[in-house]
Amino acid sequence: MAETKFQITGIKETLDVFKMLADEIGDKKATSKVLLPAMKEAMLRVQSVARMLAPSDTGKLRQSIGIIARRPTNRDKKSQYVKNSDMAIAIVSTKVIPKHLNKEFTKLHKGIKGKERASAKRAFLTEHGIAYDQRAIAQEFGTATVSAKPFMRPALESQTTAVVSTLGSILKLKIEQYRSKTAK
Repeated sequence: MAETKFQITGIKETLDVFKMLADEIGDKKATSKVLLPAMKEAMLRVQSVARMLAPSDTGKLRQSIGIIARRPTNRDKKSQYVKNSDMAIAIVSTKVIPKHLNKEFTKLHKGIKGKERASAKRAFLTEHGIAYDQRAIAQEFGTATVSAKPFMRPALESQTTAVVSTLGSILKLKIEQYRSKTAK
């Protein structure tokens, strides 16, 4: 039996580049501006389809559909859809509240809690033109008297392949840009 020897070189350098890449475009750092925007951009197709499928009685339900891309919280990780190893999540939802309004509400209503806080938040958001009710849930899942007419799940299910493909393309582009920048 002949003995074959081989030598691998460059592993340390390759691992160093992977570490630099993770530091630069990974989303562990607050300074990273790649993964979350890429996820949000990839989910635009789902948002668009959900808006097309949503009922248009007043148009408020359609207008309220937005995208959130963020790091998962401990509460998120209790979901069957989010793993502990997930670095970021993207959500298409009807309850997207702009950060500046959340900060403003918190600043104005520091001392209140519980039902009083929920009531105050609902009034505050309504005052700022954001519908904050259960219409989306009733539409998606139905009620005791009204049958379900889902619009979110079909939007997500029909766009899954496109979302993954778009996200892959965006990340590939960002990695290539990073590689060309570091090769200089």
